[in-house]
Amino acid sequence: MNVKLLQNLSTKWRTSGKMNVKHFRMLLVLSLVMSSFFMLAQTGAINLSFSPQVVSEPTVTTDKEDYAPRSNAVFTGAGFSANEDVVLKVKNLSRPCNTVSADSSYLPFTVKADADGGFVTNWTVCDCPGDSLRLKATGQV
Repeated sequence: MNVKLLQNLSTKWRTSGKMNVKHFRMLLVLSLVMSSFFMLAQTGAINLSFSPQVVSEPTVTTDKEDYAPRSNAVFTGAGFSANEDVVLKVKNLSRPCNTVSADSSYLPFTVKADADGGFVTNWTVCDCPGDSLRLKATGQV
């Protein structure tokens, strides 16, 4: 990627015809630094290792698509930061049935993600047959 950047810079300067002394010095210094870096890497004086990090959006899933009233729902989260507090909020989309807030939500609760950014927790499903519920997980980092 660095080499491509240098090629793009030098092409831009050549085509504009305005390579001044400042640009030339900057390009020269950058070329010398990169040459030294690659020479050290070839001799083994420095160790080049790259560990790609996959950045993904946090997710939360349930163990079933449909639940009987007063049954146990298992919520599984992944992709959060290590040891992050995650607030879980279940909202009743049909009607306010035994909910505690004005937006028809049940009492939010907090779980702590593990060292890998995941969690598993349980929730007792409300006693409102036929309702639709939505689960939202919000990380607190």
